[in-house]
Amino acid sequence: MSRRLFTLVSALAIGVLVSDAARGNQCRPIHTTITTHFVPCLPNESPIGFCTVGTVHSGLLAGSTRFAAQTLTVTPDGSMLYTGRLTVTTKSGSTVTLADYGMLFTQGPKAGTYSEVEQVIRGTGQFAHATGMLVSQGDLILVDVDGTLTPGFQGSLVGTICGLEKGHQQKKHDDDNGHDDDNGHDGDNGHDGE
Repeated sequence: MSRRLFTLVSALAIGVLVSDAARGNQCRPIHTTITTHFVPCLPNESPIGFCTVGTVHSGLLAGSTRFAAQTLTVTPDGSMLYTGRLTVTTKSGSTVTLADYGMLFTQGPKAGTYSEVEQVIRGTGQFAHATGMLVSQGDLILVDVDGTLTPGFQGSLVGTICGLEKGHQQKKHDDDNGHDDDNGHDGDNGHDGE
């Protein structure tokens, strides 16, 4: 059941991306890594008390993150289906907020891993009119937070964001030479820095 659900959601994500490309929106590929760790939630941030902060390590979305789970359902095999909101604040100060739909696997060969699909729902600055879908997959890990090992996650963050504000794209290019290279990658040349 969970594999079919994730395949269906992935197919939907591809459909949205193709639709944006067909409309001629300015699109940028995302291929980076994300690391997060658990923190206390702010008042009224998450009805289930599940929040993280972290970092997107490179490319267009390089910056800080904050995630707040909104729902959590335990499946018969003990895995967890969840929804939430992920907000990325880039180094330039622009923000992009994504609706997050994921599964944390707790049993079997995938125990300790997660898979998510994330849809852009709003943004500021260069992301004010953005659309797009991302997929994140990775592992439950211990993250060093100021010398203390804290439970968290690390994984890939891959997809496409379209409808970017052109003036902000030029500023990004001027600030850090983060333009696409001839291979269509962000200025990090497609490497995650791992």
